[in-house]
Amino acid sequence: DRRIELDLPDKNGRFKILSLHALSKPLENDVDLNHLATKTQGFSGAELSNLLNEAAILTARQNRTKVGTKQLEQALDRKLLGLSYRYPSSIKSQKIIAYNEIGTAMLSYLIPCSDNFNKISLFRNYNSLSRSTLLVPPEEFVDFGFATKKYLMSRLILSMGARATEELVFGRSEITQLSANYLTQATSIAKEMIVKYGFSKLSFNFDQNNNNNNKLLSSHLLRIKPSNANITYKAIDKEVSTLLFKALTIAKNELRPHLHLIDKITDILLEDEVISANRFKKLVKGTI
Repeated sequence: DRRIELDLPDKNGRFKILSLHALSKPLENDVDLNHLATKTQGFSGAELSNLLNEAAILTARQNRTKVGTKQLEQALDRKLLGLSYRYPSSIKSQKIIAYNEIGTAMLSYLIPCSDNFNKISLFRNYNSLSRSTLLVPPEEFVDFGFATKKYLMSRLILSMGARATEELVFGRSEITQLSANYLTQATSIAKEMIVKYGFSKLSFNFDQNNNNNNKLLSSHLLRIKPSNANITYKAIDKEVSTLLFKALTIAKNELRPHLHLIDKITDILLEDEVISANRFKKLVKGTI
């Protein structure tokens, strides 16, 4: 049988697909499909169609006649994060979650070339400790299509943001498994930087068996065991540890001068449960 692979649509393609499927949906005048196309990187045409259908269902449940930005945002959250609830319910746990989210958001604001976020939230997935504040690549990276060393390093620093915040706020003896979960992502990024892309002083590519060159940050790489000597694996492990420590150090150095601001915004998040990106930026700049 012949097999044909279709690339996922780019931003312009997603906008056209959304516009086509939106013809059968009554939309509020303030709906910006171009902005929605920016936030749906990696969505297929079918997934974009389902997104609009989900928004229409939410609109009907809320007894509204037109699909608005709020319903589209809620539908996108469901697609990306699943059904959410406030986890866990104790004040202490909520405080830890809030500091994790605010610390990472602060790094996103401070670090050039880093991923962006649309909102910060305390709501989390069922049976999951994964982050509920969704980070998305900047538009210039999506349009460029390639991961630079600078961009991957910024992702690595963001992944260490929760651990850095916990160490600065609570102390090393009070760090939690919540921030440890993000270390898994950080380790994956560091391994790919070294093994797949050669972004280290080792300066060569170990990934001899991975033929899937089109898959950015592929998890397939991390399951491969090429026949390199044990000494090579030790060198790789050392480089991974060095990268992680460097990222953690940078994260702590960036956050340390802003701890008072992190405390303030964390209190606001605990009160309001959600902070939009625009409001966060205004809080950081001191304009509200």
